[in-house]
Amino acid sequence: MSLKEKTGLSKLFDFLAKVFAFAVLAAMIFQNLVGLGWFGDGEVLVTIAKVAHYILIYAAIGLAALTALEFSTNHGFFLTLIILVIIAVALIPSFFPSVWEQILGFIGK
Repeated sequence: MSLKEKTGLSKLFDFLAKVFAFAVLAAMIFQNLVGLGWFGDGEVLVTIAKVAHYILIYAAIGLAALTALEFSTNHGFFLTLIILVIIAVALIPSFFPSVWEQILGFIGK
């Protein structure tokens, strides 16, 4: 199988990565427009800007993970396993800080 042929899982990761990339781009453009003052002031606008900020943070993490997974689907099980471990190491401290501290405590003993 050549590297140019995409498997079903690779196609899924490719599609999801494109959706996340669009979300990051749209959120970035929106934040820039708000920062330039092109929209009026208001509580709704502030809420939307906060949502755009969270989209920038978490969609960028998701985009990096999806791109790594798309790459690994064509390169074998062990590379996929390594990439999944790297993604877990990146995501566990972000969403579960107490679990991360338990892991570090277990490793430190």
